[in-house]
Amino acid sequence: VERRAQQSYITLCFACTTPLDFCLRPPLEWCRLPLWMQARIQGSGDIDGVTYYDINVALLNGQCWNVRRRYNDFVELHKHVWRTWQTLELPKKDVFGLLKAYDVGGFRQHRQQQLEAYLRHLLRQVPSLEQDPSIHRFLTASSFDEPLPTTDQPSVNTVHRGRNVARSDLTQRHRAAPPVWVEHTGSRGGVSNAGNSPANNAPATDMRNFIEDYMRAFTAQVDQTAALRHQEEEERECFPAIFESKYGAEAPGLFNGSFVGAVASARAQQRFLLVWLFGDNPASEALGSILCGEVLKAFVSQRFILWPGDADRWLLPAQLKQYLRLSSVPVLLILRPLSVYDVPHLADPCDGHPVEFPRDAAWSLLGCWDASTMGVDVEALVNFLAEHEETAAQENRLREQELQFQREYTEEARLLRQQQDEEFESSAHEDRQRAEAAAREAEEAERDRLRVAAEEAALEAARTSQQAEAAALAADRRGVAAVLLASPVPSEGERCTLVIRLPGGQRVERVFGADDLLADVYAWANCCGELSALMGKESFEVPLSFQLATTYPRRELVDQTRTLRELHLLPNAILVLC
Repeated sequence: VERRAQQSYITLCFACTTPLDFCLRPPLEWCRLPLWMQARIQGSGDIDGVTYYDINVALLNGQCWNVRRRYNDFVELHKHVWRTWQTLELPKKDVFGLLKAYDVGGFRQHRQQQLEAYLRHLLRQVPSLEQDPSIHRFLTASSFDEPLPTTDQPSVNTVHRGRNVARSDLTQRHRAAPPVWVEHTGSRGGVSNAGNSPANNAPATDMRNFIEDYMRAFTAQVDQTAALRHQEEEERECFPAIFESKYGAEAPGLFNGSFVGAVASARAQQRFLLVWLFGDNPASEALGSILCGEVLKAFVSQRFILWPGDADRWLLPAQLKQYLRLSSVPVLLILRPLSVYDVPHLADPCDGHPVEFPRDAAWSLLGCWDASTMGVDVEALVNFLAEHEETAAQENRLREQELQFQREYTEEARLLRQQQDEEFESSAHEDRQRAEAAAREAEEAERDRLRVAAEEAALEAARTSQQAEAAALAADRRGVAAVLLASPVPSEGERCTLVIRLPGGQRVERVFGADDLLADVYAWANCCGELSALMGKESFEVPLSFQLATTYPRRELVDQTRTLRELHLLPNAILVLC
């Protein structure tokens, strides 16, 4: 027991309303459970297409109020608390809103149960609202976006036994509440709230003695629990061999794992879980002999998951017997496996309400066959199992129809989404193709423009170069022509008269000496156009490069170092410029 100033809570193992017979954890794993607040989702409603959940918050002193929250408020709360407290997973968001709109598979009820389980699991860990402002604002403010209420500035009023009480006053009363003391009486429900009893004013010695006695009882119970758990682990592994040696027949198809595993396996196979609790008495032996029968063995193996448990020697079967308040064994329990999100709140399993026991094993009790009162008649037992098997088959058919509807709805949504994706992808592909074609055309146009510009630049450069070369050549030719014009014609010695025919039909004539070189003839032929102009005649163009050749027989004159005599051009000759 732990007492702190300004706070009212206790430290217990497993649950404050559960006797120590159900304690499964050592003292180091005690969990703190708030005794001052409970929160339940009473219902939901739609406003402008948005679902709001009505949360009723109640304290043990009678104060209570309601707050209205939407799914996004739970998501915002989760963002603030998941790093500080252990939280469950929130239900998945309905992306398109169709599951909520058509309430597919009981979507609304299932989401409400999951949100309530999330909130209940969170509040189990919080000793007071002052320790987490986000939870305080979530459970007190009229809107989750409002700032945290303070004691100096009262916020929205809450209803308390027919009169209005400000939440600031509520906080002050909670802080001033006296501590709660817990005593263990050794029976179910043995937790008492002393409130303002005289025990609160007892001396420290009396309190220390009370704690020591409580811890001794707790330690003894823990040792007994550990012994039963160890015995169950050892005997469960070899239970089929024990069964065969005891009844002289092969054991029926048993699930030889833990109870949590049996519940999970039954839920996965969509079967009911048949729990066989037995003990060391003649009725248990008689029921075991009946279960060895071929008819009942085949019937059970095809329709149920059979989980055996010795309620006198094993831990979890003994806890199940006490949890269900069974007076005697053997019994056959038919359990429907559920999800932990299907357990909305604490309830009595004997009334058929969903429960979670032990942790991570959710189920509800459908039927109980007590052999001590109902006997061990094979026919009656088969009828009892067949009745529940028919119920299971009908539920499976309804579940299959619901799953088929969900599959069809999901498939239609998938096909619609696929069609939309294909249309979008096709449109995007066409857009990409058009963009790529436009880019290619622009690139080709740019390349053509650059090529034309380069060609024009090259042509311009070539023209400029040619014009420069032509100008230089013309200047050279004019210089040579001026020199030849000033040179006298040979008057003495042997002479050679040469006539040159140009490609344009022009004819030029000049007299050379017999010993003049062919190079002098080429120099005259190169500038004959300019020389004609200097002599007052018509000017004409001479090719930049040319060769001289005789007319007949045609002979090209290449060696410019030879004389006209050596070339046999005396006394006259006609040459062709080509």
